[in-house]
Amino acid sequence: ISFFENYPEVKYCYESRRRRAFSTPDDSSYSSQWGLSASNGINMENAWNLSDSSGSAYIIIAVIDTGVDYTHPDLKNKMWKSRLGNYGYNFINNSNDPKDDNGHGTHVAGIAAAQVNNGAGIAGVSINSKIMALKVLDSAGNGDESDEVEAIMWAVRNGAWVINMSFGASTYASADDDACAWASGRGVFVAAASGNEDSSAVSYPAALSTTFTVGAVNESGNRCSTSDWGWDAYGNPYGSNYGSALDAVAPGNN
Repeated sequence: ISFFENYPEVKYCYESRRRRAFSTPDDSSYSSQWGLSASNGINMENAWNLSDSSGSAYIIIAVIDTGVDYTHPDLKNKMWKSRLGNYGYNFINNSNDPKDDNGHGTHVAGIAAAQVNNGAGIAGVSINSKIMALKVLDSAGNGDESDEVEAIMWAVRNGAWVINMSFGASTYASADDDACAWASGRGVFVAAASGNEDSSAVSYPAALSTTFTVGAVNESGNRCSTSDWGWDAYGNPYGSNYGSALDAVAPGNN
């Protein structure tokens, strides 16, 4: 570089930088994923086109939920495996099989890291990252705090870099707080959903200071409310919780 810079006809000289092709995923349902590419989405294509922003293969995302369908065609190649070949752990029946029997955890895992450019299904946000499946909710979507706490600690001890919890409760719990603080103190990014009760009070563990609290917005960029989600069979409203504990909102409708 110094040699060429000495010539008066050389305007500047530096080492050639690498480039990579820009692309739109070929997954069959990608066009319907408004949350990734539409005006009120997260502009994911521009993010993918930045260097080193496609999610590293060594980043393990622990989905603490109803389990994950690790045979799903959009997830089977994205699963983390232990040294024994397990995809995670089932805290409901204390087994090494975290197979989803509800669907919620599989849905969450797909948004996070469904396989991209396989010509099928959807495109996950984190292209190269792996999913660790930790089942703490049963087939009806219910579970215990004790299993949640165990799962958080299990995830950290087994190498998770990110923990996602799309569940919660309205009351504070000390063990819940301690587990999230313990994980956060070890450099693990802990994300939690704000809750779906259309309330100004964010649910726990999302309300904790050591979790990154995420609410949901619709295609218009407005908070998801009963006009989007309606009411349950008992007349209770569905809508994304909000309040001072909220850190961010993300596409969360349809």
